[in-house]
Amino acid sequence: TNYDWTFERAIAGYKSSMNLFDGFRSTKLGTFWDARAFRNFKGTKWGWDFIYFKLHGSTSWYIQQDGRIIKTTHAERDPGGLKTMLIYPTLAKRKQIDVDPYLTSYRYLEYCLSKGARLCVVIGFSFRDREINEVIKRAVLVNKLVHFVVVDPHPNEAQVLAALNIDRGRVEFVREEFRYYGKDTN
Repeated sequence: TNYDWTFERAIAGYKSSMNLFDGFRSTKLGTFWDARAFRNFKGTKWGWDFIYFKLHGSTSWYIQQDGRIIKTTHAERDPGGLKTMLIYPTLAKRKQIDVDPYLTSYRYLEYCLSKGARLCVVIGFSFRDREINEVIKRAVLVNKLVHFVVVDPHPNEAQVLAALNIDRGRVEFVREEFRYYGKDTN
């Protein structure tokens, strides 16, 4: 759900072994949201594929006057009157997530978690978002094999387990903070 590009930048440093897929399609005219992209995704034949759902949008996503959603490689201070595609923290976001790109991302997250996922890595999410918790709860009822790694320096374990409605054996907590060690260090 993070708006920033931390994960995208981390993966970009390992293009030879990692592929990030977020629902955008690159063309000669730019990078555009394509709701069919998740459905058509077949995976790569090399390395790891990361299916990445930015459920609340990104600081690099904008909607054009023609309704197309574009992704830029950097944040624009003045994107020429374009509106940033973000859902800000609020308790009333139901209407916002019922339109793309959010709707497709929520649906495919639930599909992936219910049908084939074995591992879901959750970074810095508090599990206070009712809509996301509902998606996860429905999925874990169907898929008994999916496990979660929750990366959070100060997790509220009881809240997480209650939100997911699963037993402790399916959740691993990693209590670390992100640190930048430099490009050439592990």
